[in-house]
Amino acid sequence: MTKRAIAVTGSNGFVGARLVEKFVEHGFRVVCLVRPESRPRRSLPDGAEQQPIPPEAADFSALIARISPRAVINLATYGVAPQETDWTTMLDANAGALTRLLVACAPTHTRVIHAGSCSEYARIEKPSRATEDWPCHPATPYGAAKLGATEWGRALSGRLGVPFVTLRLFGIYGPGESPHRIIPAVSSRLRRGERVELSPGDQVRDLTYVDDVADAFQRAVETEFEAGAVYNVCSGDGVTIRSVSEKVCSALGATLDRLIFGAYPMRPGEDLWLVGDATRYEAATGWKAKTTLDAGIQKTLQASAEVAA
Repeated sequence: MTKRAIAVTGSNGFVGARLVEKFVEHGFRVVCLVRPESRPRRSLPDGAEQQPIPPEAADFSALIARISPRAVINLATYGVAPQETDWTTMLDANAGALTRLLVACAPTHTRVIHAGSCSEYARIEKPSRATEDWPCHPATPYGAAKLGATEWGRALSGRLGVPFVTLRLFGIYGPGESPHRIIPAVSSRLRRGERVELSPGDQVRDLTYVDDVADAFQRAVETEFEAGAVYNVCSGDGVTIRSVSEKVCSALGATLDRLIFGAYPMRPGEDLWLVGDATRYEAATGWKAKTTLDAGIQKTLQASAEVAA
């Protein structure tokens, strides 16, 4: 029996890499669509392969037709990492890349599941939890580029007849996360016996373990949605950066005095409260974040220790 196929862009990223593994584990054949200039991954799980994206639109459409995927998951983006500040690239890697993907999927009407971002929303004030009806007024160029991609994708997909849904992702953590993020940054310094200088840590974030996010995308593949629908994917629970840091410290058996809160000021314009509401996605798919923060931190630290060994 031929395995069901899924195509993924952005498979070299933190979420994309885990998503590929999870889809393979669930019996899918996964095709990772990569830019021709991208460095190939050192290894892919059995059941996954890489295909360069052809520069010509007709060739890209032909590739999608050959793969015949149940859906294409678009995780490709630019602007998340602090060093990603080329504004032209930011716009093209978000809205431009999605345009090329939708055009390629048009002849076969292949469904596109697009990864949006909580950065698309206007500032969320405590104690509100942003639903999908929350105003969109991004405070950053990255958020604006993501919102532009979402809205452009909704309009263009309708014109092209391509089924299109956006999953707006909030904070994601887990094994393989970028070193500058809070859990790997704190844990790496503590393991080296260093003190960790931090901001006051009062920022509240909504964090979801990466495996739960991968499950959210799998649910999207199996569910029929209204054209152009947008859904939040988040835990719905707020936690301070201070609390996350202390949990990491305790899990590693280090004393809390190793954490120096207030050594750095908050970044200018940084949100103090960023928490979402995924009730609508739960109602549509039955998905809900299952991994507790304590359990997720333990899994993340164990995985990083195994890599270091």
